[in-house]
Amino acid sequence: MSKKPNYLAAIHASKKQLGLDDATYRQLLVQVTGKNSAKDMTQAERSAVLRRMRASGASKPQQKKAAYPGRPHNLNNEPMLQKIEAQLASMKLQWSYADAIAKRMFKIDKVAWLESTEQFSAVIASLHKEQFKRREAEQ
Repeated sequence: MSKKPNYLAAIHASKKQLGLDDATYRQLLVQVTGKNSAKDMTQAERSAVLRRMRASGASKPQQKKAAYPGRPHNLNNEPMLQKIEAQLASMKLQWSYADAIAKRMFKIDKVAWLESTEQFSAVIASLHKEQFKRREAEQ
């Protein structure tokens, strides 16, 4: 099932970007669709309004890049997640490294899918051992 684009949010973002006051915005809507509220429009009408706004200089919104690629975002155990993230960052490793540890230790594909504090602790301990080995190798 494909996700429908959120034209309504894009229209309001474009309105703000173009600096349109309410009267000018509603005039544009009426010119394009005959309706003065984007809420009352069909997806096709919203798409037409958005095309007109982009032709007037509004740009497509930029996708936000993750601060740390691959970082799990659906965990309830934030302190342990932060510890794992700090360990990975100190060794300049990607989240896929921690995912591989979770897969090897627990047959769970992603750190984000770990279920218990003990599992998180084991991944942290494994990363700690790797940090120790790397420090020993540097000396």
